[in-house]
Amino acid sequence: MIDTARAARAGTLGSLMYPCPIDRRCQSLLGIGAASFDAVAYEHELRSRRESHQSVRVDAQETTIGTRRGR
Repeated sequence: MIDTARAARAGTLGSLMYPCPIDRRCQSLLGIGAASFDAVAYEHELRSRRESHQSVRVDAQETTIGTRRGR
């Protein structure tokens, strides 16, 4: 459901349907509407990207520092 919410936001849903009846049922059981779920999925994606970029920067810095020290 998270993937289809992200695809819907990006406009790459293709032949998939979001929210489908099953998505709506799950969201109902969770007590959250489609718009709220979409916002949470989007924020999670942004946070994941920031953490990934931070990890790449740290790896690059460690590699550069290790190279400079003759490691």
